Amino acid sequence: MQEVEAVAACPSVEEIVRSVHHQRTAERVAWSPDERKVIKDARRTLASLHPAVSIEKIFATIQSCYPFEGAMFESYVPFERTEVTDTLYDVSDAFMDRVAHAAEIDPTVDIVSRLPEGTAARVTDCFAVPALLELEFFQAIFTDQEFDASSFLTLSVGPATRPHENIALYMFHGKGERRPTWRQCRLLEVLCGDIKAALQRLKLPLLPHEPIRYHVLRAEQTGYVILGHDLTIIESNTRSHVIAAGYVAAKGSVRSVGPPLSQLMQRILQAKTGSPGARLPLVRRDGGASLQVHVYPLGKELTGFEECVWLVELTERPWVEERARGARRKLTARQQQIASLLAMTGLSYKEIAAQMGISEGTMRVHARSIYRAVGVSSRPELMARWR
Repeated sequence: MQEVEAVAACPSVEEIVRSVHHQRTAERVAWSPDERKVIKDARRTLASLHPAVSIEKIFATIQSCYPFEGAMFESYVPFERTEVTDTLYDVSDAFMDRVAHAAEIDPTVDIVSRLPEGTAARVTDCFAVPALLELEFFQAIFTDQEFDASSFLTLSVGPATRPHENIALYMFHGKGERRPTWRQCRLLEVLCGDIKAALQRLKLPLLPHEPIRYHVLRAEQTGYVILGHDLTIIESNTRSHVIAAGYVAAKGSVRSVGPPLSQLMQRILQAKTGSPGARLPLVRRDGGASLQVHVYPLGKELTGFEECVWLVELTERPWVEERARGARRKLTARQQQIASLLAMTGLSYKEIAAQMGISEGTMRVHARSIYRAVGVSSRPELMARWR
C-alpha cells in the first residue's frame, strides 16, 4: 500500500513542467539594490571571460550568486540518455560514475527537455520530498555521497551549430548546507543569457564544440574523457563510464584504485600512452570485446586552456559473429582474453605476454591451444574468423 501511495505522490512530467512554470511566473520580482549589484557584477565578470581563463572561473562566478558545492554542464540530445556529456566542477569521479550508470532512470532529463530556455529550478520544486526520496535515481546517486540535493538551469545552444541539442547547468548542494532560495533561482534566470554567451566563448562543454569529431564519436558509440594538465577528469560522456566498468587492470600491473573510469585512466597512463595518437588495446573481463584506446593532445587553440589537455577515446569492438561466440565458449576466461588480443590487435606475442603478465613461451603455448580449440592453424585465420 505504501508503494502505491509513493507512486501516486509522484506527478507526471507534464504536471511537473506546468508546476515549475507557474512557480517561476506567479510573482514579479522587485530586485533590491544589493541584488541589482550582484547581477551587475556577475554580468560584468561573465562578459570579461575569455578562452584563456580557467574552467573554474565561470563556475565561481555563478557560485557567487547561487550557492552550490559541485556543478556540471551537461550536453545532451533529448530522449537519448546514453549520449550525455558532462563538464565537471568539484564533482568526484565516484559521484559521476553513479550518475552515468543511473542515466536511464534519471527523471530530470525529460523535465529539463520540456522546460523553456532560462528556467532555474530546484529538484524540490519538481518533487515533494517524500516522493523524491522514493525515486530510484536519487537513491542510486545520493546515498553515501557528498551531495543530497540538486538544482538546474536550462541553457539552449544555437541550432546552427548543434541541432536539437541542449545544455543544462546542474548544481549539487552539500549535506546540511544552505539551499538556494526561490529568489536566487529567479536571479540565476536573469543571468542565463550571460552564462550561455560565456559558454560559447569558453567552448564549454569542450568536445561538443568540435562538431565533426563529436558527431563521429557519437555515431561510433565511442566513450571519451578529457584530462587536464594535472590529469584530473575535466569532461566525459556517459558511454565512457559504461565502457570502463567492463575492464580491469592486467595481472602484474600497478594496482589501480577508485571508480572504474579513474582506474582505466590510471592504467592508460601507466602504459605510457601519453603521445599523440597513442593506442592501447585492452580486453574486457568476460573476453567478449576488445577496447581500443587512443590518446590525443588538444592544444589551447582548440580548447581555450592555457595548457594542453588530453582527449582519450575509448572504442569497444565486440565479437559479434555467432561462430566467434561458439568458438569463445570453448576457451577458458584466460584464453578468451589472449584470443581477443590476438584477433583484435596488432600486438606481438611478446607485447601480449607483457600485458597479460606471463612469459613469451607461456604465451605461445596459449596461442597454440587457442588455435586448436577454435579450429584454425594461424593468427591470420583467427583474425579473419573473429573480426
